[in-house]
Amino acid sequence: MAEHRDANRDDNTYEAALQGLGEALTNLKRQRGAPSYDRIRARGSKLLGEGSASSKASMSGVFAGRQFPTMDRLLWLVRTVLSYQDGEEGRPPQRDNPILEPWRERWRQIDALRKAARRRSSTPESASDPLSTQPHSRSEKQYYPLHRPLFSGHPVRHLAFSPPEGRWLATSSADGRVRLWDTEVLAETRDPRTVTTGPVTALAFSPPDGRLLAVSSTGQVHLHEAETGKLQIALPGQRQVTALAFSPDARRLATGGEGGVRLWDVNDGVVVRTCQVDDSVSALAYTPDQRLFITTDGGDCYLWDPETDAKIAASYSEGPVTAMALSPDGHVLATGDGGATWLWLVADVRTPNDGGMILNLYLGGDREQIRALAFSPDGWLAIGSNRGVRLCDTTIGRVDAFGEHEVYTGDLLVDDDVTGLALSPNGRLLAVTVAHSNSVRLWKS
Repeated sequence: MAEHRDANRDDNTYEAALQGLGEALTNLKRQRGAPSYDRIRARGSKLLGEGSASSKASMSGVFAGRQFPTMDRLLWLVRTVLSYQDGEEGRPPQRDNPILEPWRERWRQIDALRKAARRRSSTPESASDPLSTQPHSRSEKQYYPLHRPLFSGHPVRHLAFSPPEGRWLATSSADGRVRLWDTEVLAETRDPRTVTTGPVTALAFSPPDGRLLAVSSTGQVHLHEAETGKLQIALPGQRQVTALAFSPDARRLATGGEGGVRLWDVNDGVVVRTCQVDDSVSALAYTPDQRLFITTDGGDCYLWDPETDAKIAASYSEGPVTAMALSPDGHVLATGDGGATWLWLVADVRTPNDGGMILNLYLGGDREQIRALAFSPDGWLAIGSNRGVRLCDTTIGRVDAFGEHEVYTGDLLVDDDVTGLALSPNGRLLAVTVAHSNSVRLWKS
């Protein structure tokens, strides 16, 4: 009973704080000439871009104290409203202007109250069901550090776990060497399975059993037998390859770089399809139905169907896409850029922009650089950035009256400048690399 009362008190405190935020925003809008929501949206989109813009209905919910915005959306609203002077249009404050700091602090306080209320409102029955998708029904995912890092001798550049259980972890380091680690004994293999190549730009294991390891370097992609290290085939002739992805049936390998995307027949080593895109390819991800997501350094995201050669512009980001991950069921696409993580419903991806976006996850603070994203089979998303690693439960979230989704965001798992991360296909192991370190840190759930 006491716990129930505490949960109610936290909920009321959160609701009161959210109401206070709405009142503060309403007062600010009134002081600046009371511009309409339509004018705010149009002006903010023109001055600050549409990346953090809200619909008219969403803005109404925020100003009424019913809806909690992401920090990015809050700052977008505040900066836009501050650009008005007695109803006349002026210039918005820069993101580093001290006038915005009280709004950031208010957001952090409300976010802390919301997290506390969620934790206390979780019942033991709902927390025991790790696959439940009812709102607020799962407890925070727990990973425990393994106190035996993997020392490579040089900074690690890339990580990849072998399917289906993550028995092997492939790493590439600054010396151009690809190492294969046995995750059961936490040691590097000392036989020909260790592969040495030139400067490595990407790694990928073939599904469903990790039989092949693809290694790209100096414009070539080498396919090795993962267990023996034996070279199977070399795929030549492309400018620097920056992304690799095997098709779900392992018959095709997609390579992406400055020249777009090439689709190779794994057995014959010949190109069977090509896809031209603007800018250099930054990441690739296959859907379960053999379509391919492509992101570029210019901020574009495409969904390409190699069978029909249809290419759909799925979304657009103002800055370069720095990371991408697709949920194992193919339903949610996560993309990261210079300041946020975006989630997209794949079912809605044919509708550009607002139609496909379900949430902007803003984590940590301004100028966060998203470095890596990875999904676990049960819907948790690991997000690595210069602020650390967070775990977000993308399956928990209620849809409010305005179509906005809530996602439970966990606390920082790693508080460091993360350069890369990978999750084993079964979600049991998490590998993380950080700046100025020659080791790989491992966590186990």
